Amino acid sequence: DFYSVRCVKAAELACAAPKDLKVSDIKDDSFILTWTPGADETTWMVTVNGKTYTASEPKLVVEGLAENTKYDVQVASVCGTDHSDAATVSATTLAKPCPAPTLLEASKVTANSITLTWAPGADDTAWTVSCNGKEFEAEKNTITISDLEEGTKYTVAVKALCPENKVNVESVAAKLDVTTEALPCPKP
Repeated sequence: DFYSVRCVKAAELACAAPKDLKVSDIKDDSFILTWTPGADETTWMVTVNGKTYTASEPKLVVEGLAENTKYDVQVASVCGTDHSDAATVSATTLAKPCPAPTLLEASKVTANSITLTWAPGADDTAWTVSCNGKEFEAEKNTITISDLEEGTKYTVAVKALCPENKVNVESVAAKLDVTTEALPCPKP
């Protein structure tokens, strides 16, 4: 009998590691991982901060994550009972934005002032209030803006300032158009 023996390098037998590991579509509770297969493997072991997933395509949507948290990711090719070295990447989920204040209203309007009130959007306790471009800080969910012109339309906006653990400093603004009262004409 005739036998053929082929010599191969150990590197050819090794399970090839994935390449070009990338993180995309990062949100406050999820992100997408993509990579290029190292060879012809069809299964990967993905580890995200110690939690292991199995992927059957070179893409994985990782969900149920905590906001504003760093995640270390390792992706290794699975070749039978063996696996490759891991490709690694880190990603940080986004912080949830502060909810905007609600129920914004002008509770008192005079010829030269406007008193605004609103409900906090969440656990916010400080706000930035703007009136036609001029900004004020508020530590209560009410503010009186004075020294205004009578009979004039003003656009006011209130933004919540997030607690310190948030990355996004301000919320979306709650807006309102208010016109100050016009004083009656003096009698002759």
